[in-house]
Amino acid sequence: MKLPLCILLPACLWSFPVHAAESITENFESVTSGSSAAAAGWQFFAGKGTLDQLTITEPASPDNHSTRCLTGAPDGPDIQIYKAFPDSFDARDVSRDIDYSVKILPRASGQKVPRLLFGIRTNEEKLAYLFGVEGNDYSTAKFAFRVGSKVSQDYFPVGHLYEVRLTIGLGAGLKEAAGSLSVRDLTAGQSDWTPVDDLQNVPLGLTEAFLPEKWSDWLIRGEYRREIDDLTLSVHTGQN
Repeated sequence: MKLPLCILLPACLWSFPVHAAESITENFESVTSGSSAAAAGWQFFAGKGTLDQLTITEPASPDNHSTRCLTGAPDGPDIQIYKAFPDSFDARDVSRDIDYSVKILPRASGQKVPRLLFGIRTNEEKLAYLFGVEGNDYSTAKFAFRVGSKVSQDYFPVGHLYEVRLTIGLGAGLKEAAGSLSVRDLTAGQSDWTPVDDLQNVPLGLTEAFLPEKWSDWLIRGEYRREIDDLTLSVHTGQN
């Protein structure tokens, strides 16, 4: 089924002061296998599902070399969850790009691949969904990627482990910030990043509601027949 879209507001990131963490990761490694997402610090925000439908398990894909990942029920309903960033996360002063990456294993459920969105939540409970997976109405074997509200023309096979990276470019200034998506199919043995052709430099339309000092949480939304691992936010340390 189609998920009703929340406002797909993109977000931006400002460069980190010297004392702040330049990279943060959520990898689920510290939680016992079989525990619910709540044990890993995730909280329910909205939707019809519950945190008990999201479980910390060993990855199904042999191409994921982690020992833990987040797994959903085969027919889990629409749900939004969030988890607080580490206290060390601090983003200010628009001047650098940021990468937001995640490993995912999309799977078909019912008639198509369920939509899966990744973003951030602010300390004022504002939501910014940045990128994710979009189902294919005509096939349970393929899916598309998205940035903001733009969906790729290319389709990708389900059942593969992908590493997906959104790079938010801030070199031209906040109002001109854009997102570019790259992927690598780990199941196919890809080690190099491949840009998704029609998801490059997608305008993000940033607003004051998502000033970086308000960023507080990881945010995920979707119907949960899939695996998620290694959510990472990192700033570029070189020049734009």
